[in-house]
Amino acid sequence: MGKYTFSFILFNMFCVLFSSTVYARDIRLALLVANQDGWKGDPRLKFALTGDLLPMRKALKRAGFSIFATLKNQSPSTLRRTIQSLKKRLKRHPKVTTFFFYYSGHADKKQLHMGPRGKSPFRHKELVHFLNKLPVKRR
Repeated sequence: MGKYTFSFILFNMFCVLFSSTVYARDIRLALLVANQDGWKGDPRLKFALTGDLLPMRKALKRAGFSIFATLKNQSPSTLRRTIQSLKKRLKRHPKVTTFFFYYSGHADKKQLHMGPRGKSPFRHKELVHFLNKLPVKRR
């Protein structure tokens, strides 16, 4: 068998195997959060934005993610408002298949340390509840 015949056979096998299979488009959405300042006593995180958040954003975009929001040094209330906006968006456009949440900053066993400690810190339970309720295949 000549090299052109083998290439022709290989090409036809490739066409048969992959042209008859239809893949649904994976619609990917991300919410990225970073906070350099934690609560009193937490050291300022010098690279939370430039070394963590921004490179992650770039990598996710290359991987086909749409970035819903990038929160830099924002409060827990801003994160909550963003999550509410995201929920509304997912009700209008429920075809998102993969959701990615990224956080770079201080935290403890119960909550994220997003800037000066306020009356209502963002608790891990709140995040887990939000993620579990998302109408997506992967999170």
